[in-house]
Amino acid sequence: MARLSYMAIMCREPERLEEYYEHWFGFEPIQRAANGSIYLIDGAMTMGLLRQGSANGEENQDLGLHHVGFEVESVAEIERRLREFDPAQALQRRPAEDPYATHRLVDPEGILIDLSERGYGNKGEKRIPGIRHIAMACNDPPRKFEFYSHVFGMRDVERYDVLAPRKPGKPPSRFAGDGFINLALLTWPVTEPRMGFNHFGILTPDPHGLMYRIVEVNPSRLDQRPPDRFAEYRIWDPEGNALDLSEKKGFQVDVDQVDRVA
Repeated sequence: MARLSYMAIMCREPERLEEYYEHWFGFEPIQRAANGSIYLIDGAMTMGLLRQGSANGEENQDLGLHHVGFEVESVAEIERRLREFDPAQALQRRPAEDPYATHRLVDPEGILIDLSERGYGNKGEKRIPGIRHIAMACNDPPRKFEFYSHVFGMRDVERYDVLAPRKPGKPPSRFAGDGFINLALLTWPVTEPRMGFNHFGILTPDPHGLMYRIVEVNPSRLDQRPPDRFAEYRIWDPEGNALDLSEKKGFQVDVDQVDRVA
């Protein structure tokens, strides 16, 4: 019914991040906007690098991971499902200058979500390297899961080979998938001290070797993830956005479907 196929980063220097993701992960530029924003694809996901201070229609221009977008068959059907879930919610129109999205809504904890019937310029084909994981830090993951399940038809993809840590007295983390992306709804607090859109994950060969090649050119912190996490390593891009790297653990993107490097 719907596919999570877009993520946006508000950044100081879109050109610098473009070079980083193009060089190290093979992402391809598909559009450059007059306001300085740049759009890349990994095959199935589009990454919008929005220039801070000039991004169209964005009241919040704080740096970092900013919002996500779904490609949908019918905006009207999403609106109907949204009103079933929360009658107080209403869709907002996006500016005409937005190259892809036509409408926007917010999830139960304020995450901005764009909608597009025409898509986000990607081809919907999975590649390696490629984004397979988006994580949000939440106060109420079960409620968030109900939202993404009801409104967008995402499915329960909790893994049992790797168990997410539980926090005493707090609701459990939940995981949703659409066949392309694992959406992790993580119980706050998490290791990355950022509420909301927290980090994302890339499936890539030889993540250990890759991260050491990266830091030789782009100095960064390095982190080997604990055994109860869903990726082997974490690094930070030149503007401090956290991204997980996985090869063998992989990311569960649908029921009984874990994407790994073959």
